[in-house]
Amino acid sequence: MRHHKNGFGTTEVIIIIFMVGALVFASRHFWAHKTIVTIPPPRLMTVTLTDRTTHKPLANTAVEFNSVNDTTCIQPQGCPNNPKAWKGTTDANGSIKIDPVLLQEHNTIFQEQYNADGSITLYPVANFNETGTAETDSSPVRVHVTF
Repeated sequence: MRHHKNGFGTTEVIIIIFMVGALVFASRHFWAHKTIVTIPPPRLMTVTLTDRTTHKPLANTAVEFNSVNDTTCIQPQGCPNNPKAWKGTTDANGSIKIDPVLLQEHNTIFQEQYNADGSITLYPVANFNETGTAETDSSPVRVHVTF
């Protein structure tokens, strides 16, 4: 075996070059797979609104979703009820899709009504709890929630 000035033979140099190349390839391959992150799309809940008397969907209607937690506490300043809101428009089937993180203990859907002076009044049309069950049957709109 022939030795170079540094004390390594030709075979050893070839093996070292091969090992360095293999390590570089492996590290690039390893880091490439580590940096790829697949984030699944958020799972949305569907809330379908149907007129209770006509049984027709509230199609293409501007609505607002509001939710709060009914917190019972004994602090003099009260407890936060963590209000959350979402605004949007129902589709042709009377449905809206919202993130379930907005769902809380008490949920209300309001229909926007435009007044003659141009102002908007929010009219409550459906109330339901965190499981999607209607809190009252007296609301003018039937609500159906799917997760």
